[in-house]
Amino acid sequence: MAPFFKKVASKIIIDVDTQANKLPTKLEMHPEAFYKNIRRIMAWSRVHKHNVVSTTLVKEEINYANDLQDIVPESYTGHRKLRYSTLANNICYSTSCNTDLPNDLLKKYQQVIFEKMTIDPFQHPKADRLFTNIKCDEIYLIGTSAETSILYTGLGLLLRNKNVFVVIDAICGEAPKSTALEIRKIIAKGGKSITTEELIGKKSKLIGTPSAMRVKDIQFKAHI
Repeated sequence: MAPFFKKVASKIIIDVDTQANKLPTKLEMHPEAFYKNIRRIMAWSRVHKHNVVSTTLVKEEINYANDLQDIVPESYTGHRKLRYSTLANNICYSTSCNTDLPNDLLKKYQQVIFEKMTIDPFQHPKADRLFTNIKCDEIYLIGTSAETSILYTGLGLLLRNKNVFVVIDAICGEAPKSTALEIRKIIAKGGKSITTEELIGKKSKLIGTPSAMRVKDIQFKAHI
């Protein structure tokens, strides 16, 4: 049995679509709180060595009918992770038609990034395999957008009998009412709600100050 099928950690962060072209721009709520909480959680994960599994949504019109077409154009960068949601020790998997994953994936890398073609991460074969078989006590859901990717990810994890916590102040959507509604849908199916302070501790001084590295300077360990 592969090591990532075994219990690898008590907590894993699922970071959904925190990327350059998915930044909240139409929110009635003040978005700075969302950004701050994402930075704090990622900084907390980095310091305490918690694994992070991230997704990014690439352009839907990219055709990936077979493995030869299964490549995101180098010129397209809108799906790239934000600098403060990217850990140094990461591996990035592009859209793929196979389920191959290394046995020591979550032992070797602190962050695993999946590039997906739709809002449903379970349509990515590698992501589906990891999410389905991973063993951990608690999974914490953060990111955007509540009405689409967050909802599909949360419900899919619950369907696979995972213990899902929605970090309500680290989730955003198109509007406060729709965001709250989608979070309630996840909770109604068995998810639990939690705040950033409850997750990382009220006395935590981590603010997740981004490094001097710019978005365009981020180099992924692998782009497979």
